[in-house]
Amino acid sequence: AAVIRAYALPQETDAECKTRRWAVQDALLTAARIPLEVARLCVRIAELAGTTAEHGNSNAMTDSGTAAVLAEAACQAAAFNVRVNVKALRHVDGTQDLIHDVETCLVAVAKLTTRVTTILQQAL
Repeated sequence: AAVIRAYALPQETDAECKTRRWAVQDALLTAARIPLEVARLCVRIAELAGTTAEHGNSNAMTDSGTAAVLAEAACQAAAFNVRVNVKALRHVDGTQDLIHDVETCLVAVAKLTTRVTTILQQAL
């Protein structure tokens, strides 16, 4: 919503154009940071799924697998949002850090999900 509001700002004068440009960039940066945090949380969910798959109730083991797979899917979706918003940013420092961080999350959640699904396959 903030990105839409920023794009809707007036741009009739030079000052309005400058204000709008900054508002759009700020909104896009926020719009990239939020799904990055979601991606980080997905890694944590996959970690917890691994712990419960290894040490939890064997009757709930498939729930651990489901949690890991869904965390991986959610992380991928969050990464799409980070990338699209970073792509729209212009001349903002730190955007490559956002991409690097979300890529790190994707790798981590994939490894964790593989670990959980391997545990499940061996148990089933």
